[in-house]
Amino acid sequence: LADAGGIVHQVSVRAGKKQIFPALTPQKHALTPMYASKLLGQKISDADVKRLLPRMGHEVRGNEVLVPCYRADVLHPCDLVEDVAIAAGYEHVNAEIPNVATVANESARVIFARRVSHLLIGLGMLETNTFHLTSKEAQTSLMLAEMPLVELANSLNSEYTSMRAWMLPSLMDVLKTNKHHEYPQKLFGIGTTFGFDKTQETGIAERQKLALVSSHTKADYTEIRQFVEFLLDRLGVIYSFKEYAHPSCIQGRCASLTIDKQEIGFLGELHPHAIRNWELELPGAFCELDLDALFALVKN
Repeated sequence: LADAGGIVHQVSVRAGKKQIFPALTPQKHALTPMYASKLLGQKISDADVKRLLPRMGHEVRGNEVLVPCYRADVLHPCDLVEDVAIAAGYEHVNAEIPNVATVANESARVIFARRVSHLLIGLGMLETNTFHLTSKEAQTSLMLAEMPLVELANSLNSEYTSMRAWMLPSLMDVLKTNKHHEYPQKLFGIGTTFGFDKTQETGIAERQKLALVSSHTKADYTEIRQFVEFLLDRLGVIYSFKEYAHPSCIQGRCASLTIDKQEIGFLGELHPHAIRNWELELPGAFCELDLDALFALVKN
């Protein structure tokens, strides 16, 4: 608009705190010549970075690049390396065939997850596939629990406001929407969960978890423990159970699961308040395991 002859103004908006719009402050990204050289496969010097990036509208200060506010496509240093290549000209990037020979095969982690699925299906359980997105209420208050959640900044739907931190609430939602089907209902799900982790580039760690739930008139701790023991016996690991307290469980009917001195999950009978919160009518028992941790222990 400014280039077309319009006059641009900034306004001050108070929405909890004072903010200036449009926000023209540039974003800062770190970029080293070594990183650029590694991605492009040829030598990129500090002088090259300082010469090429300004052609793309960036300002370079040492290893720090100031990205204009209108460059919403720059999300990562690799985007700046792309700008270096564009400014230099793709014709100057040497093309070469990778000197490697590989044979594709299935990930050992995927094979392990499928093995776990087949064992549980053999017990008469049904596998579910549920969404990564859920609501804060489903993860916490409906389960009588409290935990830090990765929440969405601009959620458009009250049912999908955060990333799930554990799998059981997803199975509870499946039970809630399938009350019209016959019982017993025995379900399991393998999926990705999300939690805060400062050691990760994104600040978020993703882990594969396994949850089992059984709902019928006689569902109890003994039944769910038998399922877990069958699974672990077939995987060939030595395990132990220890009394545990969790707000989603009935006190005294909950246990933690330990393998090689590492606690990888817990199991127990669902608390009556949690059952009512999900509008269910029958007792339930469940288990939640860290499948990534179990895979590492079985692999070793």
